[in-house]
Amino acid sequence: MDETADSGYQTVTFTAVHEGGSETRTVLDEDFTHVLWTPGDKINLFYQDQNACFVSTNEYEKTAIAQFFGDLKISVVTGGNEDSGMETSCFWGLYPYSEEAAYHAEKGFIETTLPYEQVAAENSFADDLFITIGRSTSWSMPFYNVCSGLRFTVDQEGIQTVILRSNDGSPLAGRFLVGFDPETGRPAVQEFEQSFDEISLVPPDGDCFHPGVYYYIVTLPGTHHAGITLELEGLSYPASVTTNSPVTFLRSNFLSTELTVERYCQDFPLESIDLDIENEGVKRYLAEVDYSGDLVSYNESYIDKYLSMGTDKPSPVTFHWKSSGNRQMVVYEAGMGGKIVFEGDASGESTEIYNLIPGMEYTYSVSGDFEWTSSFTPQGTLRMMDVDGVRNVRDLGGWKAEGGSTIAYGHLYRGAELNNISEYGREVALNTMSVAADIDLRGGNDNVLGLQNYSSYRVTLFNISDTSGKLYADSIKQIIRLLCNGQVVYFHCMVGADRTGTLAFLLEALLGVSEGDLSKDFELTSFYERRTRNGNSTFSLRPQLIPTIKGYTGDTIQEKVTTWAIENSVTQEEINALKNVLLVPPTIVDQ
Repeated sequence: MDETADSGYQTVTFTAVHEGGSETRTVLDEDFTHVLWTPGDKINLFYQDQNACFVSTNEYEKTAIAQFFGDLKISVVTGGNEDSGMETSCFWGLYPYSEEAAYHAEKGFIETTLPYEQVAAENSFADDLFITIGRSTSWSMPFYNVCSGLRFTVDQEGIQTVILRSNDGSPLAGRFLVGFDPETGRPAVQEFEQSFDEISLVPPDGDCFHPGVYYYIVTLPGTHHAGITLELEGLSYPASVTTNSPVTFLRSNFLSTELTVERYCQDFPLESIDLDIENEGVKRYLAEVDYSGDLVSYNESYIDKYLSMGTDKPSPVTFHWKSSGNRQMVVYEAGMGGKIVFEGDASGESTEIYNLIPGMEYTYSVSGDFEWTSSFTPQGTLRMMDVDGVRNVRDLGGWKAEGGSTIAYGHLYRGAELNNISEYGREVALNTMSVAADIDLRGGNDNVLGLQNYSSYRVTLFNISDTSGKLYADSIKQIIRLLCNGQVVYFHCMVGADRTGTLAFLLEALLGVSEGDLSKDFELTSFYERRTRNGNSTFSLRPQLIPTIKGYTGDTIQEKVTTWAIENSVTQEEINALKNVLLVPPTIVDQ
């Protein structure tokens, strides 16, 4: 400390240490688990009858330990900051600083206020809100949390205020006296000068709370024997959730909850959502079958066990409503204003939506007898397509490929002929799938979809004399060219099994899909028309081209198919371009 001339005051530096040396204080750290001192923090320092403002010397970083300086009138000074020169009177500290705070020496209590109207901060709580107190007879003062609180997230935009209410009227905030419990040595609220049984929290930007962000309501500790209620304001319908069981807010701890529409809106008409888009047979086949031990003869096949459980069609995402009603529903890809993937009547007891992309978040809005907006994410890996009038259609996306990457959805589709496609099926192909190029491997000349980029290739099924696969290589080059031009490609033969399955095998092998998964993908056609990997069968994958390719140089099927492709005029640059378009790195997939 330094003595101030003719004043009797000294400039004193205090070191403030939080309980445990690293726990919560004024703002949360990046892990949302500890609270740190921040530059500019101010505390009350009470000494005898003095109430001084001390300011943090920390200018740049958030820290668990900080130094504060300010002026106090202290009668004994020996120079420096030595404990031996201090009087034995106790120092008391309070964060956040308040001109209205007071220290009651006769009781040993600090009087301060926790506001019942609070402003939120993203992934933390607002500065000057989380109350801590300390006491010491030295220049180092440990501070201890007084408050508790509730951490929450929301699942939709539009919420402008969150109100926390005690059902039995117990205090959550207000002006109160706090001291140290003699048994525990930790802060304890003693009595209230004025109390409030509810706290309202508004977002920091004055707009609304955002999904995926943690927000905190700071409360005083205590038990609410009749439970609590959370009310949300700003939506177009009443939204609240109530628990009637006792709820205890413990000092220095935050309760946590997710404020989802299904939970907080008692009048919400949605009962549940079925998000798994893989039908049961396909799901079990993909999960249970492993062909990695039979990569020479291809004699093993287990798909027959699963055919009675599934079809070549996907399962829909199904909204189950509590009751029928006058409702219209719109589903958007990539948020409100994005591509519309469903728009129609939702008045029945359930609404089915097909052809969504696994793992993508969709936003949906409902209007009519009930209005709101929320989101959902379909589950599964294999993306089978429901295209009216066309069978065995599926996206090549979702398969694991080289280096932990994944084949992207929505670029390349395989299936059966389009001859019987309905008008609705045509709409799905052109709008939902965005097909811009149709490659008919039978060499047909019917441009069923009326595409500007229509290609036809003759790939003879039983042409045993031609095992080089030159026509397949030509098809691969054409597909790469179309994909690099930003066009979505659909390739097919008659049933989407042999020629289509062989071309898919080659494309996926170039991308690094394992040989066991290549076999499983080929066999998935059996859910429409039986095509197994039995080595004695006559389908084109095994007897004709693949034995020839497996004689090429390389340790893996990817290396062998790459060698074959290059010998048939598919350049390494084209193969790299195929990977650039279709492979999603694992660092992106895992986020």
